[in-house]
Amino acid sequence: MIDVQLRKIMAEKNISVSELARQIGISINTVQSIYSGKTTMIRLNTIDQVCNVLSITPNELFGYEDTKNDEPVYMDILKEISRKLDK
Repeated sequence: MIDVQLRKIMAEKNISVSELARQIGISINTVQSIYSGKTTMIRLNTIDQVCNVLSITPNELFGYEDTKNDEPVYMDILKEISRKLDK
């Protein structure tokens, strides 16, 4: 299962949902949906903006938990997304 780490990262960086939304230029509802884990799709542009504002990589924003053996692992696809966003 893909896990969005936004709640944890925002707490560590002491930034609110409304402040992140303001800095990115998207609605509070969109950020709240990502923050709460209710969203099922996030635009690459939004991922890029979140990562830029929070000074993180997509690999830090997303994780993958293998529910078969309960060991968290990062997916190769997220590394590929990170490489494409860095270009």
